[in-house]
Amino acid sequence: LWLIYAMALQEFHILPSEEDHALRRSILFGWLWYYTQFFKQICLLGASIGIKRAHLLMFVAPTEPIDTDTRNLIVWGLSWTMFAVIMIRSYSFGFGRHPSKEDPFELYWLKVIWWVILGFACVFPQIVDWTILQAYPEPLIVLSSFGGMMIVIILFEA
Repeated sequence: LWLIYAMALQEFHILPSEEDHALRRSILFGWLWYYTQFFKQICLLGASIGIKRAHLLMFVAPTEPIDTDTRNLIVWGLSWTMFAVIMIRSYSFGFGRHPSKEDPFELYWLKVIWWVILGFACVFPQIVDWTILQAYPEPLIVLSSFGGMMIVIILFEA
């Protein structure tokens, strides 16, 4: 539940102004925004199914390793969801708008760092999978690791 709540916080935390929104920028960005939202919902559905399966495994066999299908649903679902979030934000904030050349030096680099951290967020689930989950594949560790990952992403973004 925390993972899905964290994704909702991450999604609705930063909203563009009306004049910056992709639906008002152009037909192309509006079309891309709409279909990327659809793609993101499918990725969230896959991650949610993986989370539900891991949650059920936590009660059925808490010390057994999580199966590969469940882990892949969570890892790839979260990775592709974060990628879709990056693309959705780039339609409104990116492509020369933020950061812009008119921004003061400090603000420009702060925005660049924000985009780099957001871009790195879609690789976080893979890193967690390659490091923590290879050694500790129990369901509680899997869910806790991704919950902690989402906390870190939200704190860095806020």
